[in-house]
Parts: sequence; structure tokens; C-alpha cells
Amino acid sequence: MTTIHTSTPDGGHADATRAWFWARWAAETHDWHVFPLEPYAKVPMTGPDGHRISWSKVATNDPAAVTRARCRGTATGYGIAAKLSGLVILDLDVPEPGTGELPPEWRDEPGIVTGADVLAALAERAGVREWPDTFTVQTPSGGLQQYYQALPGRAIGNRPLGPMIDVRGGGNGRGGYVCGPGSVIDERAYEGKPWKASLVRGGKAYEIARNIPPVPLPGWIADLLDPPERPGPPRTPAPAAADLRPGYIRSAVESELANVIAAPPRHGNQALNDAALKLGRFVAAGRLDRAQVEDMLTAAAMHGGRRGHAETLATIRSGLDAAIRTAG
Repeated sequence: MTTIHTSTPDGGHADATRAWFWARWAAETHDWHVFPLEPYAKVPMTGPDGHRISWSKVATNDPAAVTRARCRGTATGYGIAAKLSGLVILDLDVPEPGTGELPPEWRDEPGIVTGADVLAALAERAGVREWPDTFTVQTPSGGLQQYYQALPGRAIGNRPLGPMIDVRGGGNGRGGYVCGPGSVIDERAYEGKPWKASLVRGGKAYEIARNIPPVPLPGWIADLLDPPERPGPPRTPAPAAADLRPGYIRSAVESELANVIAAPPRHGNQALNDAALKLGRFVAAGRLDRAQVEDMLTAAAMHGGRRGHAETLATIRSGLDAAIRTAG
């Protein structure tokens, strides 16, 4: 890890000098677009007019421009504009102890504590054994940020990849940004978050944990964030539930299968979990066979080849188990 020592007894001059050095390094070495942040915070710098700068417009990859800005600024950190820099950045967070709860489909997954654990589980579900190795930054609060080259034709926008994983990309808008390595923040960056504020009190830097060029975004991650095009839903829900009696159970099954098939890609997992929870009530009451429900929901969720079998089955079983526990 590239250790970036911080100290602030000089009123932040050393931290500002260090941050601008790294901002120039980012522009010169990697051709990344950078812009100044408020001292010890994570928001864009306030301009002469008293308003936040439009970071996507002022971000530059010109080292000389960065040097000129340094002469006029007091920023102790800088942002890296993901879209302009051709990057997709995964922000793997660390949760505050005792707060937050995993979504239903993740609660039965063993060993999930941080965003890095979630990424490892997603990799395993996708059949990937090796951890993605790319340029990586450790955040002051203990998380990780993985930098990847954006893939041509894949518009990856700002969205969550899973619990405790935020994505900063491009999409169809101006994209997102992260604090670059060498940036120094303190408790001012975490107003209203006392636990995280305590981790950076007095000033702490973003440090390079893996200093290698960013590799292209792995295909399996891109597919989760931007699922491949799939055919539209069939005229009738598949698989059919016509053999189920009584009629209201058949109607309920058909409705949930249709919801799963028609759900937009980004809401597919939630629709599948909701369906498993609802149909799980019939399983708990002995009105539906569990294996039959698993088979029908699996076929609906995988319609068009949009999901992996292991991930699909894990979500279904988690929802069914939750419904059965509640009914019991």
C-alpha cells in the first residue's frame, strides 16, 4: 500500500500541497479528469460566486491546468470524474456497527459483513474464482474502491451492485466521482455520521492499496449492472400454472410468474424475492409443493438467459425460507 502520511498543524497547507501533487499525478500518469474538493470534505469546491462548482464541466486531465489551479486553491482533496476518465469505480463500503440490515435475499448468505464480502459472493455465484485485480484505493473509513476501464458500448451508470457496493460510472448522464488517492478528509466529510467521523478525526488520506493500471470491467460485473438485451415476455406466463387448484392459487402463481418475467433488470432480484415470499405462504400452508414452486420461479427468472442459476435459486430459497419462518 502507498502510505500517504497526513498532518494538519500548519492549517492544512501540507495536506493541500500533497493533494495537488496527487491530482497532477492522476492527470499526468493516468489521463484522469480531476477537480478540487472542499477542504477536508467530499463535495466539490465552492466557487467565487458562492456556489459549488459544476465538477463535470471543470474537471481536467491537463497537468498544467492542475498546477495553475493549485496556485489559487486550498483544496485538501480532489475528485476523479469517472465518465470523463473512462472509468467504472466500485465503492466497497464498511457499515457502521449495529446499523443497517441486509436485504432479505442476502440475510442467509454466510460471512457477509462488508461490501468486499458481497463482491466475493457475487463472484462465486458467477463461477469466478479469482478476485478481480485492478487499481485499488483504500478509503479513510476502511472501505475499498476498485477502478476499472469502462467497456465500449456498455453504459454503466451510478447504481448499487449489491448491499454496500455503490458504482460510479457514466451511463447517459454526467456520471459520478470519487475522492482520488492522496485526498485528505476529516470529520467534516461525515456530518451526521459520528462513527465514520471518528475514523477520520484529525485528517486521514485515501491510500493506494494496489498500484497497477485499471483493467477492463469484468464481463460478469458488467452483466449484473447492465444485463444483456433479452426477448420480451411471452404472450402467456411461462411456465404454465394451469394444473394448480383451487383457482385462486393458480391465479396467484400466474400473477407472480408474470411479475418476475416482466420486471426490469435492475428490479429483477427484488421481484423474484417478493414472489418467493408470497408463494411461500402457500407452501407453508401445504397448498403448494416447494419443489414445484422453486422450479416455476427458476424458469421464470431465467427466462431469456438473463440470470445465473445459482444466484436465482439462492434468492428463491431465501424468500421461501423467510415466508415459512414467518408462517410458523
